[in-house]
Amino acid sequence: MLSSPVTQLVLAVLAVLMVVGLADGAWVAPAFCKGLDCPKYTVVKKIADNIELRQYEAATWVSTKKPAMQLDEAMSGSFMKLFNYISEANEAKAKIEMTAPVVTKVEPGQGPTCSSNFTISFYLPYIYQGATQ
Repeated sequence: MLSSPVTQLVLAVLAVLMVVGLADGAWVAPAFCKGLDCPKYTVVKKIADNIELRQYEAATWVSTKKPAMQLDEAMSGSFMKLFNYISEANEAKAKIEMTAPVVTKVEPGQGPTCSSNFTISFYLPYIYQGATQ
């Protein structure tokens, strides 16, 4: 609950960290990134206590697309394909650290008995952002 003293303290500390980070131009990843690299953004407008309109920076992702009837069917092979990619099954044979989030885009099929296209994407770590590989 947002009104608890502990939650208010955590939010206050995060706000200070964000202000300090923004003051010197450094990106301070929010707590929900859980220590992983995640897409950088600025808050355009705070709509409510837990709702923000954000502007994300352009970013590099690795993605795979799979037609399927259900999300779990699409995720079964696609997640492992991407996991293998970051686990050295890439052109450079490099181990790529895990990041947040894993994003799924759904392009609905033409009707209820048609497959949809699921694009599952991993955000690439900061060291790969801007790289052309």
